[in-house]
Parts: sequence; C-alpha cells; structure tokens
Amino acid sequence: MNTTWIIVIIFFVGAIFVYTRFKKTKLVSNFPFTEGETSIFEEKPSHLAHKQYSLVGAKTNRNYHILMRPLVKITNKKRIIFAQTYKKDAIVYSVFSMNDLTETEVAAWKDLGYTFATLPSGGVTATTGGKKAQYEITFAATMQGNIAAITRGAEFIMQVYTNDIAGYEKALGIKIPVS
Repeated sequence: MNTTWIIVIIFFVGAIFVYTRFKKTKLVSNFPFTEGETSIFEEKPSHLAHKQYSLVGAKTNRNYHILMRPLVKITNKKRIIFAQTYKKDAIVYSVFSMNDLTETEVAAWKDLGYTFATLPSGGVTATTGGKKAQYEITFAATMQGNIAAITRGAEFIMQVYTNDIAGYEKALGIKIPVS
C-alpha cells in the first residue's frame, strides 16, 4: 500500500469524525421549546464556568470548562439555557430546569443530544465580592437518569459571574441566598 492511499484513508476518517461531531449542532434557534414556552430573561454574563464531577473516581477527577462569549436564557417554564454565542446564533451547552422532563421530552432530548440537568430546591446559591463580577451564582444540579449516559456525569455545576442577580431571581421566581 503506497502513501497516497494511506493519506486518502486518513482524510476520510478525519472527515467522518468532523461530520459526526458537528452534525448535531445544538443551536438556540433549533431549541425544542414546548408549546407556550418563551424566553423571559437573557443575559451575556462576564464569565461562565462549568464543572462536572464523574460518577466514579475521586472528587479531583472532574471536567472544567470556561465558555467564551457566554449567553444565559431563562424561559417561562423555569428552564435555564447556558449557551455560547456563535456567529448570529448560539450553541446550547446545557439546560437546567426546576422541573423534570416528561418521558416524551426525555426521548426527544436524548435523540437531539442535549445535556439536561434537574435543579434541586436549594441548588442555586450566590457569593459576593468576586473579581470578575459583583456576584458569582452557582447552579448545582444532578443529571436526569437517561441523559446522564450522554455526559458520563452525576454532579453538574455552572458558575455564572454577573452583576444582575435580581434578574435571575425574578425570572426563576426564587430568592437566591447570598453569602
């Protein structure tokens, strides 16, 4: 087998990898809103960090990501959409909800590849005095059963650095405890 065939095979394997990676791009414009669901709050926070602790292993074994050009949307159904702006749209990174998904929604969201987590009561906290913004809001959620297989994680934490905590409280309908 000569080098030309090896290069062609490597090219096709790379093309298949890129195609499968980006064929299910999760854009906000394609987001599966339920009937009557609309965005009631939108903010571009100064900083957005994501931590994910694995199901097995030590607490030091975690994924940590910083989203560039972050976007946070909250819907009237109490769903928090974390996204990263991209060109004229935004790529959805994860969705947190105050309510569980129905069985049909779980199946649809799993097919679409969305990462979904359920916020427990008391899962939203805030601290003050940060260098990046006035408030650091922490959303600590647990992965919903069938969706956990997609991300291989159990504890899912999003940290939003913002100056507008009142907007989050009003949109979610809760008082966020600040320490």
